[in-house]
Amino acid sequence: MSRNTKQPAKKKSSSNAAKAKTTKTSTPKKTTKKATVKKAAAKPVEPRETKRLSTLKSAPSSLPHRMPKPLKPSQVFANCSTAQFDFDTTKDIPSTHEIISQDRAIQAINMGLSIQRPGYNIYVAGIEGTGKTSVIRQFLQTWSANSEAPPDWIYLYNFSEPENPRCLTVLRGEGKKFKKSMEQLVKSLRSEIPVALQSEDYENAVNTYISSANDYKSKLYSDLEKLAKSKEFIIKSTRMGIETIPVLDGRSLTERDYSKLGEADRTSIEGRRSELEPEVLDFARKVRGIDKETAEQLEKLRDSIGEQIVQTLIAPLVEEFGEFPDIAAYLEEVREDVKENLLEFVEEEAGSSEEQSFPEEGAKDKFNKYKVNVFVDNSKTDRAPVIIEDNPTYYNLFGKIEKNVEHGMYLTDFTMIKAGSIHRANGGYLVLNALDIFRTGSTWESLKRILRARKGFIEDMGEQYSLLPTSGLRPEPMPLDLKVILIGTDEIYHVLFQEDEEFHKIFKVKADFDFKMERNPINIQSYVHFIATRVNLEKLAPFDRSAVAAIVEHGSRMV
Repeated sequence: MSRNTKQPAKKKSSSNAAKAKTTKTSTPKKTTKKATVKKAAAKPVEPRETKRLSTLKSAPSSLPHRMPKPLKPSQVFANCSTAQFDFDTTKDIPSTHEIISQDRAIQAINMGLSIQRPGYNIYVAGIEGTGKTSVIRQFLQTWSANSEAPPDWIYLYNFSEPENPRCLTVLRGEGKKFKKSMEQLVKSLRSEIPVALQSEDYENAVNTYISSANDYKSKLYSDLEKLAKSKEFIIKSTRMGIETIPVLDGRSLTERDYSKLGEADRTSIEGRRSELEPEVLDFARKVRGIDKETAEQLEKLRDSIGEQIVQTLIAPLVEEFGEFPDIAAYLEEVREDVKENLLEFVEEEAGSSEEQSFPEEGAKDKFNKYKVNVFVDNSKTDRAPVIIEDNPTYYNLFGKIEKNVEHGMYLTDFTMIKAGSIHRANGGYLVLNALDIFRTGSTWESLKRILRARKGFIEDMGEQYSLLPTSGLRPEPMPLDLKVILIGTDEIYHVLFQEDEEFHKIFKVKADFDFKMERNPINIQSYVHFIATRVNLEKLAPFDRSAVAAIVEHGSRMV
């Protein structure tokens, strides 16, 4: 009893065609006309309205015109008696979510939803106005209520390959907790590490190492001075190294004095200088060794203190989230990275007020690598998600990587990765309109690729066309496990089935929605409940029995 204004015309066309055929058999001489009729019948399938017109025009004009036999009013009108109704108004009828006269479609949908294997996505076909979207929404709400809520998904910095952020899963609701825990960890590190590395105990330990090293270097320098003096030289430490200056008659020679010396004196000086030079080089080598050893000792001291702080602060996170092997491995990487970059925490604290007012470019982002991007948050979900995407653009469906512009360049990082409908529906159901999909460029091809691979790739479609250099990311794709329901017409289905060889491999289930049903007492009662439900949903004034009967009669008139 749903709408369809095309059926009567179709019957009329069939009647005319039959009439034309009868006339032709009684007029065998019209062979040319017969050939014309057969040729018209062999034309390819056309749209319904065009086919109807071409059928009517194909009748030979020379055939005698016969008026159809008039029909009685009782033959074109099916009265609906109000006596069969046991209510006064629709207010007396309880609302129902029963789906009427769509048994085949319901069976197909149930089958598609129950098969948890790749490729068993569902194409729902039917003309507009048959309630496909409403039925699918109702079905999915029931199915999702009996399914577990999916986990959270997060993106983390990849310390070994920064351009490939890692996609990890945690229990539902744990994503936000882990994010807050990491934020608190970084906050604590930024406050406690500078305090520890500027404490009196640490400075005393550093001074002890430095003082010991300086004493050793002073002794070496003193020994070198004595050796130089024995060879009539003095040594002078400069920025370029150790300089040896000859001494004559108890006085150090300048370059001018040296140039005035005779050949014998200069030869004697250079001979003694050549004997001293290896000792000077050995001294320089030993000093470099002392400096290197001291630096290593100071680094070990700094790492030891940093290790104690990091271990103390990170231990609660390991205890809380260590059950996830990937998270435990990530926390170990964080610990090592903090140890290697302790000075970053100190330099920030020790910066001058001017430096803090005008930070070095990128300084504000140096701790971003410790952040957590909660990609899909299911903390408020208690069932499998049902996502109905009304605007399936490429980025709305498949996610995007946002960018900032700095000095003419697009810059981004893993914290700017945003989820699309395909990711939010993971573990549940995604409903799409077929016509909308084909209005948005490469969306269909990308949807097929993602459903084949069962991975939620995130790509920047504009990157290949960009005129500006970009710092591109290649995020690790999220593993997908979802059911896609595509709603469209029969025409779109047949085009896809015939022209796209991958379509039937991805959408293996088709649910056909009918646009009419048999008028009998049982179906009339179901129809009445449907009318009452719509009246309540639309918040209309209650319909009395005569109004309901009129709607039933109107539904009969439309088929």
